[in-house]
Amino acid sequence: MSSTKRKTGLGVDAFFQDPTGDKEKAPQTQAPQGKPEKVRTTVILYTDDLAALEEMQIADRRRTGKKPTQSDLLHQAITLLTKQRSTSS
Repeated sequence: MSSTKRKTGLGVDAFFQDPTGDKEKAPQTQAPQGKPEKVRTTVILYTDDLAALEEMQIADRRRTGKKPTQSDLLHQAITLLTKQRSTSS
C-alpha cells in the first residue's frame, strides 16, 4: 500500500459546504466555459428504458463514430420533452 494520502472524492463535502470558506476543500461549482455544469445523481430506470438508452448509444456510435454518454442522451430527451410540453400547453 502507498503511504501517501490522495484525495479520491468529495465525501461529505459533496453534500455539506465548509462553513469556514476554505476554497481548497470546497467543491468546484463553476463548469468550464462552453459546457453546462453536470451534477452527479442517481436515477433508477426500468429495464426496458435502460436497454433503449444502450441501443441509442450503439446507434449513435455507428452513425457518428462517437459514443454519447447516457447523460447526453437523457439531456436530449429532456430537452425534446420540455419543448413538446411547452408547445402543447
